[in-house]
Amino acid sequence: MSNFICSLGNHDHHRLLVELGKERNIFGKDAFQRIRLGAIIQMTAIGIPMIWMGEEIGEYKSKTLDMSKIDWTLIEYKLNNSNILNTDLFEFYCGLCRLRTKNSAFYNSTNFQFLHQDNERKVLVYHRWSDKGDHIVVILNLSNDYLNDHRIPNIPLNGKWHEWTLNYDLFVENHQLTISLTKHEGKILVQTV
Repeated sequence: MSNFICSLGNHDHHRLLVELGKERNIFGKDAFQRIRLGAIIQMTAIGIPMIWMGEEIGEYKSKTLDMSKIDWTLIEYKLNNSNILNTDLFEFYCGLCRLRTKNSAFYNSTNFQFLHQDNERKVLVYHRWSDKGDHIVVILNLSNDYLNDHRIPNIPLNGKWHEWTLNYDLFVENHQLTISLTKHEGKILVQTV
């Protein structure tokens, strides 16, 4: 299972921003929010993440058979911050790569468990852990809805957890957590030894 490749896109398909725009008429912040959610899934799921060139900076060019270079200007400094969505996405991917490299919960593909699935509200929660004591709980809101005070049962450990995406601590009691999620948002809870 650890040799499984986990990718959001590849050279056989249009880039995510093109697909979201052309197929679903989703642009700007909404499109980048969905890409961030996909990146969380890609980088925390079982398998080896494969990032298609430019995906980490929000490359938007359509698929072509011609040579296509990455548009590095998407993450160059601009006075008017017109590319802030691209630079934020790049920093987010860099952070996910660091988290995946440093946290031993990602080293073993057999320590994986689904904790919660709410089909009606489109919420999915899974847990990865290491025998060294590191734990990751991923909470995904796959819906178009803001979810206020959503109850997540079956959190494996009580106590303090760190929410990685927004950088704050929270506490789990009685193996459950109540949390609010914006539409298409993912949260990564980290507990390390």
